Amino acid sequence: MSEVQLVRLVSGEEVLAKIENVEGGVRFETPHLIIPTQGKGIALMPWCPYSNIQEEGVVVPTEKIMFITTPATELENEYTR
Repeated sequence: MSEVQLVRLVSGEEVLAKIENVEGGVRFETPHLIIPTQGKGIALMPWCPYSNIQEEGVVVPTEKIMFITTPATELENEYTR
């Protein structure tokens, strides 16, 4: 798997995950949504917590991704904890 990346989807969701390029899309491993909280803070929440995505990963089609970037060090550290 690749390093942790921040992915903005066309839906506006920001997902933090380990990613891997695959045919037709990007595979997310252990994806988490970035949720704004009160007072300019953020929280991480498992993406689709009612599914097996956290254990199995998921492939997101390329056309559903706006961009991929490296997250701030603090955010990456929070994800890996």
